[in-house]
Amino acid sequence: MRCSGTLISPNVVLTVRHCVAQLSIDAASCGNTFGEAKGAPGEFWVDATPWVAPGLTWKKVASWELPIPREICGNDIALLVLATPFAESEAVPARPLLDTALVLDAARRRRFGFAAFGATSPAGEGVGTRRSRLDVPVKCIPGEPGFECDSAFGYIDAREFTGGAGPCGGDSGGGAMTDDDRGTIFGVLSRGGVKGDACTEGVFERTDYWRWLIARTVLRATPTGTTPPAWASAAFPERPGVGELCDETHACAADARCVSLDGHRSFVCARRCSAGCSAGERCDSEVCVAHPALLANDGGCRTAPHLGRATPKTVLIIGLIAALLTCARRRSCHRGVTASRQSSSRSARRP
Repeated sequence: MRCSGTLISPNVVLTVRHCVAQLSIDAASCGNTFGEAKGAPGEFWVDATPWVAPGLTWKKVASWELPIPREICGNDIALLVLATPFAESEAVPARPLLDTALVLDAARRRRFGFAAFGATSPAGEGVGTRRSRLDVPVKCIPGEPGFECDSAFGYIDAREFTGGAGPCGGDSGGGAMTDDDRGTIFGVLSRGGVKGDACTEGVFERTDYWRWLIARTVLRATPTGTTPPAWASAAFPERPGVGELCDETHACAADARCVSLDGHRSFVCARRCSAGCSAGERCDSEVCVAHPALLANDGGCRTAPHLGRATPKTVLIIGLIAALLTCARRRSCHRGVTASRQSSSRSARRP
């Protein structure tokens, strides 16, 4: 069993949650939820070669960070923290886009690149070798004009988008690379469709909705004495103001409190009601909250409008853990990391 993923710092891999956690039911539906992990972090390994094969370069996973919400739609993301980092000669980390405006700008280019270790057909042929496509079309972005969600996918969350044909079984966790920079990603493949003998479009988790978890994990995983990626540091100001990301290390000012307004997907500084709420805000749980934020905070799986039910031809792309590094160092082939669940002898298990 294996998946794909993207190295975003020397010792952190961004992939999908279903690679490490059980699903509650075997069905393609937003009603599906994640259960417990399939094993301990130390049972999972990551590599950076263009193929999946036994070797001495595999790196053990030390821990992982998973979202608090368990619904599969919109929450299929995981961050693996490695016991030892990749050297720059082995793999160069990609940069995830955390700003919504930048993610939408990347999507509006209408095509993106994708590289992963999955199969070339629903039958599983070719699995275990890294391949890439640089012409995958952007199909559906919920709520974005010109990208209406009229595809066959009847289960998609407002925090996701769909791309055209290309992804197949084992590609789960692969990153959607921006059209102008192969070292930058804005989405993570969650699931895909199969129609007849072809793999069809895929559903991607947007990286901007997970900026808090992604940046916080990278900052915490950065070894003492080394400098974290600039994009991760920029996500957490030293003195966060109202609306900016916060955590235990980056505390809000006295007139604000660190809270979650999106179902525990992120935490921001919100003005205390005692400091006075602005026009268009209301006091809720002792902090000032905008009305749209209250309406969106249902903590569950919200499907995009204008989508029908999932048909029997639509299936989830499921694998275990293999991570792909999206890297701009090679012009014709992106350096990759493959990760697998392995025995203590470090020999990769084949699916």
